Amino acid sequence: MHSQASFDFTAPPTPPAGEVEALVFHLQQNPGFHTAKDLSAYFKISDRKIRQLAEAANGLVVSGPGSPGYIHLHHCPAKQLAHIAETLISQGRAMIKRGLKTRKRAHTLIR
Repeated sequence: MHSQASFDFTAPPTPPAGEVEALVFHLQQNPGFHTAKDLSAYFKISDRKIRQLAEAANGLVVSGPGSPGYIHLHHCPAKQLAHIAETLISQGRAMIKRGLKTRKRAHTLIR
């Protein structure tokens, strides 16, 4: 007998504003890229939580695939900022395409 896997696709709760502001302030006061590992140790939170805080920072915290870590928007060199933004957009497009293909195949199983 097979059991059905259950998944929770609800969005994570919005982090408290103070936590987001603390990350933004830290990066603003400490120029350069900071790894998730270093930020996790500094704030005593998980790297997953760092990612959530960065996502909630309204674009002030820059990071993406292939970047060396997290940096405040005002400290990120323009060329690198453009590259990171384009990489995020490209990754998003690829994920949407994958999701659409998966949904299309799933509909053939449901019918």
